[in-house]
Amino acid sequence: MIRKHIQNLRTALLIPDGVEATDEQLLADLFRDPAGPAFALAVRRHGGMVWGVCRRILRNYHDAEQAFQATFLALFERVRARAAVAQLGGWLHEVARCIAKNLSREVWRRTERDRRAGEHAAPGSTSRSGGGLEPLLDTELRGLLDDELSRLPDRYRVVLLLCDLDGATRSEAARRLGVREGTVAGRLTRGRALLAKRLARRGVTAPTVTLAVGIAPQGASASAPTSLVGSTVRAVRRGAAGRTADAISSEVAALTEGTVKAMFLSKCRSVAVVVLVVVGLGGGVIGAAASATTGPGGADRGAGPVRSAAARRQAKGPGEPAPRRPVPVRDLKVRDPLEGHTDSVTAVAFSPDGKTLASASRDATIKLWDVATGKERTALTGHTGSVVAVAFAPDGKTVASAGADKEIRLWDVATGKCTRTLSGHTEPVTSVAFGPNGKALASGSDDRTVRLWDPASGKATATLEGHPAGVECVAFAPDGKTVAAGGGKGTIQFWNVATGKGTMTVTDGECSVRSLAYSPDGKTVASGHARGTDALKLWEAATGKNVAVLDGHTSTAFLSYTPSGANLITVSGDMTLVCWNVATGRGDVSFRDVDSGTSVTVSPDGKHVATGGTFDKAVKVWDVEYADPPKK
Repeated sequence: MIRKHIQNLRTALLIPDGVEATDEQLLADLFRDPAGPAFALAVRRHGGMVWGVCRRILRNYHDAEQAFQATFLALFERVRARAAVAQLGGWLHEVARCIAKNLSREVWRRTERDRRAGEHAAPGSTSRSGGGLEPLLDTELRGLLDDELSRLPDRYRVVLLLCDLDGATRSEAARRLGVREGTVAGRLTRGRALLAKRLARRGVTAPTVTLAVGIAPQGASASAPTSLVGSTVRAVRRGAAGRTADAISSEVAALTEGTVKAMFLSKCRSVAVVVLVVVGLGGGVIGAAASATTGPGGADRGAGPVRSAAARRQAKGPGEPAPRRPVPVRDLKVRDPLEGHTDSVTAVAFSPDGKTLASASRDATIKLWDVATGKERTALTGHTGSVVAVAFAPDGKTVASAGADKEIRLWDVATGKCTRTLSGHTEPVTSVAFGPNGKALASGSDDRTVRLWDPASGKATATLEGHPAGVECVAFAPDGKTVAAGGGKGTIQFWNVATGKGTMTVTDGECSVRSLAYSPDGKTVASGHARGTDALKLWEAATGKNVAVLDGHTSTAFLSYTPSGANLITVSGDMTLVCWNVATGRGDVSFRDVDSGTSVTVSPDGKHVATGGTFDKAVKVWDVEYADPPKK
């Protein structure tokens, strides 16, 4: 009887048996009873590390609480689904990092939308960027620490997480890992040295001995709030028992679902939606969702075929030789980032000869880079707000830019001087594109119009109306006869350039179309959407028929075709880059943690890919490796 009362007391206080169990034993207990005492121990043991990650990335206290709770609910869903967890501490660190970054990105987007719409918080309202968290580390350093930790080999990363983030002593870490204390000491020394070296490559220089203090929010002994630990455990137990509370906000549900899908859930060709766990947490609510799908970055890195070979095969006339099969991309090798912008990189574009790269930023500048050396050539200044679009003219002598100041500027590439300023839009300009002959320039705007301009004279030649919402992207057909615009309400509008009349409207629900690209042969239009599923679609350019859905990204996708049309390269807000094989519909090459992607472009010769993102404030250039040409 006494033993039973002691056990009840331990359970009430969230102190399960087996406190000295190794993480491997703890995982075994979790798989046997996902919501049992082992779960409480996992939250208490690794809560300090998870809380530190959430606080470093999210300044707002409530946001950090949501990310903390979502991380452990993801663990519960993971073990309940009997899906593998390689190492508990490392797994939780990666989930917490991605969930917190996704939430940070969503907060930034909402703030940016409010800013662009001219909305201001009511007097006395609380900013999401505050919330009582003191900025203990520099904003850029926060993300860099966890990013570089996640890239260390597991044997070093786990020890750093235990000793420098969980606050465990070397002897405690040895017991948890089931290794000798001397092994822990050696890995800790080596891991800190590797981390310092990686941070130095990112421009962060700090003595190795200070990393243990610098990583944790308040030193290595920091722990999660007791009330938060308790509410998280009780929430999971209520959810496991089927006692759910009020529904969770769609924002948090989408955040948790998207992160878990992108990283860790089982891969399969058909999408299976798993029931949301919705539970009350004191004054708030949280939930976790799991969905089994094929996504980038996993063991099965590609989605299944999306249409038959017969539907994709091109008909050939009698006596014509069989067309040569385009050579697909085999791999991408990233170079050192091009750094110099002081805010998010919003757009990138290669010059027609592939030797110069232009990047636009929220810092109101455009930079021109030498692709071969990675050095900055010129900085173009003159915009009075964020620059979100950039494009080269076909002759490579002019570059166009546009942004929040509602203007399009034309720059002389050789001198860096602004040659013309085009005004006429009544809302911020979101996109620009030159026609294939360079005699027309298209601009899309939040004012729901596309304007056509004569770059030589600077005069507007047409205003194309008919889009039901703000225009977010524009693209010319390869023959220059048609211009397409995507934007709000899931709409793609097509116009005849010569007549200015609308020719076709394609609508895909309410989710905004954020990027568009014609295939090199002009037969297909690819669209990137601002949602967690079906973020990429292919449309028949002549009819508007949807011919493929490329399933894998869990957030807004931006895209660019390779010159042959064999591959579609995409980046996304889910921090992945994927190279899709258009013939099979599979993501054959993929990378994670490439920053929250905002733009991507492929050089005209197909040898390079450039990407821009939200957090790193840098441009990344990737060298493309193609598969061996088919043998004759």
